[in-house]
Amino acid sequence: MQRKLSTTAADASDGPPLVAAATSPVEESKGKAETDAFPVALDTSDYYYDEVASRPVAQAETDSRDDEVYPMTKKPSGLAVIINNRYFDPKCGMNERRGTEVDGENLTRVFKFLGFVVQEVSNQSVRQMRDNLRKLAKYDHSRYDAFVVVILTHGVEGQLYGSDGDLVAVQDLIRLFSSDNAPNLAGKPKLFFLQACRGDDFDYGQDLPDGKIKEEAIIEEALDTGDDETDAKLAALPVEADMLIAYATVPGYVSWRNSVRGSWFINALCDVLSEYAHKDDLVSMLVKVNYRVATSFEAKGRRKQMPAPVIQLLRKLYFRPGH
Repeated sequence: MQRKLSTTAADASDGPPLVAAATSPVEESKGKAETDAFPVALDTSDYYYDEVASRPVAQAETDSRDDEVYPMTKKPSGLAVIINNRYFDPKCGMNERRGTEVDGENLTRVFKFLGFVVQEVSNQSVRQMRDNLRKLAKYDHSRYDAFVVVILTHGVEGQLYGSDGDLVAVQDLIRLFSSDNAPNLAGKPKLFFLQACRGDDFDYGQDLPDGKIKEEAIIEEALDTGDDETDAKLAALPVEADMLIAYATVPGYVSWRNSVRGSWFINALCDVLSEYAHKDDLVSMLVKVNYRVATSFEAKGRRKQMPAPVIQLLRKLYFRPGH
């Protein structure tokens, strides 16, 4: 049975959360947001999640030819960076992204389980987002096999908001990790997960031809807690190889975040990675994420959501936790 996200309280449109409690929106946007930068040297002492050793290694992982599968043998597997914007400058008129701390906690747990060093920062201005990602692009990744960036914020089509209310093009951030800008990552999978709106349209769904909807996909009113809110717009398609950009929603539409349980997309992503990473490749798991978000989540007024991964990978990617 798939876990269902309640929708009567508050589901909003944008992305995932951060764990650290903020004192106030003003203090977060002017204080911590200005000082919470990525350290150049990341702590690798606690990268491996306790449950990894208990996971069996799927036979399917060894059945594929080596040239068809990205090598994922190094420990740690790589760096996983989470930029979690909850508070925004009051002058820009954007709401607090309630529930994003749940997403941050879930993402940290899951990527540690997958063998990554996880670094999370909160309430980043556009300048800080650019500077921190540029620093990470120049970082020596030779001892790692992969790299992950998760950005949880408000957005519009092709652009993401910083905590200062300024916009940055998604493509500008992704280009920082092209092979010419980040030679240490050339040939390695670079994964971007973007929880943000890509427009202001709502998806009201469509009945299946036979009128049947899986019982698991119905959101039970009795379980509803938190509010469903929307997110806003995201970026252009990348041309770089060895990249995957997993958008929370399709162009032009909002994405949803529950104020208590976190965003629909991140909720499903973390569940699927935890459940299937020991045997399935990433693209296959993202299809499962698509299905779960499309069938198991619904906001008031029968509002739906459809994730939209853009795949530029050249090989299959198995995380192989416990391998």
